[in-house]
Amino acid sequence: MGRFFHYAIYPLFIISFVVPMLVMYDRLSPAELRHLSLALISGCVLAAFLLEFFLPFDQNFRMFSGQFLWDSYFTFIQLPLVSIAIEWIGNVLKTQQIPTLGFLWPHHLNPIAQMFMILVIAELFYFVYHFVSHKSDLLWSIHKYHHQYATVYWNNSATFHAIDITLSAFFYFLPLLMFSVSPYVQYLFVTLSGVTGILIHVNFRHSTRFINKIFNTSELHRWHHQPEAMSKNFGKVLCIWDWIFNTRYERDNKYILKANHAISQAK
Repeated sequence: MGRFFHYAIYPLFIISFVVPMLVMYDRLSPAELRHLSLALISGCVLAAFLLEFFLPFDQNFRMFSGQFLWDSYFTFIQLPLVSIAIEWIGNVLKTQQIPTLGFLWPHHLNPIAQMFMILVIAELFYFVYHFVSHKSDLLWSIHKYHHQYATVYWNNSATFHAIDITLSAFFYFLPLLMFSVSPYVQYLFVTLSGVTGILIHVNFRHSTRFINKIFNTSELHRWHHQPEAMSKNFGKVLCIWDWIFNTRYERDNKYILKANHAISQAK
């Protein structure tokens, strides 16, 4: 039963915090969709917190340390401010009537289909920025701030240098502006990205053995925070571009626990 539960956790998160958007999007106004999206992402954060508290992956990690308050600043202050700034920039650009590639976009398709299409494009933009952030000395000087901790948990998923998170968010959401996708597609996209973004940065026990062939999960992203594979697993939601560019890395996470335990013993 326990093993089945570990496999069921990730799908249950998707069913609980993403599927409601897929079911309700055509019954709500854009403003209502925005509120629903925020509620679902907030619920996902709460569920992740509870699972980390009662079912931790790395049991030696102490969530409530002095670092928790600092991480909370990034999660609850900096991230919302950056999100508001990116949305404001997008709205300003729309009012300037800047030519876009909207005429190339299949607006007639179902918004859910459009969400997955724009997701693949946004993932490419994010992959390139993230890859360059590891290869460029200039960008690495700000991106390394996110890599200062080997253990990932829900509350350090947004612990980035302000310039780094602004640039990554800008490039990630740029395709939505470039192709003038509808607000319905935008909020579906934001919800899926928000929920899965939390799930790649969690410290609770679960298994995504088959899911991580498509999605970038915590079992892949934990390796991205280890020296052994820091130049791998650059995707945000998907690992499609890691497959294509041969940067996908998968190995049993139990080796991370052994390494972390050895470091703790040495201290």
